[in-house]
Amino acid sequence: MHQDLFEKSPRVFYDGSCGLCHFFVRFTLLRMQTPFLFSPIEGKTFCNLMKAKNIETIPDSIVVYDKEQDKIYVKTEAILYILRSLGKGWKALSYLIYCIPPCVTNACYDFIAKIRRKIFQEPKTACPVLPENLRKFFIE
Repeated sequence: MHQDLFEKSPRVFYDGSCGLCHFFVRFTLLRMQTPFLFSPIEGKTFCNLMKAKNIETIPDSIVVYDKEQDKIYVKTEAILYILRSLGKGWKALSYLIYCIPPCVTNACYDFIAKIRRKIFQEPKTACPVLPENLRKFFIE
């Protein structure tokens, strides 16, 4: 990947031990029009971001860091950010969901986050080894 693109790409941080999170990362990888860089929320990259942004607790959420805007998105806001970047019908879906009040969408997000480990397999069985051409989108 070109170094400038690497520097400007939004970062998506996900729970590395969550099957649903791994599914969403694979879903995004196969559809992304804007390149994202992916990293587990437990990794060194997010740890450094937490220190730089004075984040004291690790959120139980997918997190998007838009480096160009220097903005952090969590929960539904992060999902909508990603969906908008996928284009096609996903962008339209993101705008429809955006019309729902955040207190409702975040409550739905929290409910799914609470039950996700009961429904989705652990990543070691749910996640195939990624092809080489997709590995370049992952950072520690």
